[in-house]
Amino acid sequence: MPPLADRFGMSYKFAFRGILGNGEMILTPITTPKPFFFLCYNPEGGEFRKIVIDDIVYYSDIIQVFFDHAESYMVL
Repeated sequence: MPPLADRFGMSYKFAFRGILGNGEMILTPITTPKPFFFLCYNPEGGEFRKIVIDDIVYYSDIIQVFFDHAESYMVL
């Protein structure tokens, strides 16, 4: 994976959060940036996508990102 500072000019430290079904790796900043964002990295093409979440109001809260979580309201 290429250095993120070279691609985005950012000095954030990132945490690996998982891999999507299409093979993209998900990386989130360890500290909460404003606006909040996460990165998707495609190892096959060597490309990054930056996903910005604009609707977060309270940046003092800890934001955790889970990509393998699903909720089901089905009653067994």
